[in-house]
Amino acid sequence: MSDILNKISKAEEKAKELFGGGDKTSTNQVRAVFAHLRTLECLKDEQLQLELKLFVARMFYKSKRKTGALSDNLYKFLKETFASKEMSSQSFLENMKYFEAVVAYGYPYFGK
Repeated sequence: MSDILNKISKAEEKAKELFGGGDKTSTNQVRAVFAHLRTLECLKDEQLQLELKLFVARMFYKSKRKTGALSDNLYKFLKETFASKEMSSQSFLENMKYFEAVVAYGYPYFGK
């Protein structure tokens, strides 16, 4: 539990790093990512692993398309947070809390 508290305490700094550089991540992009991740919350460990790998693949595609591309920084953050290691359902929920905090602190930086 202390690991997630440490992460959340650094969420404001991470938000500035991700969204403060002027890459204009849109609120719609972040909402779509967050909504997709929320749909995975009820999955069990093995199914969750598969869906997270597919999620990261989709985010990679979205970071490379010509129009409405997801920022590379956000893609790397999502990959690091949700697919860098085998993740249990519990650690996924903790990382969702961290992502939620980063998004909340990042809101002032989002392009419309």
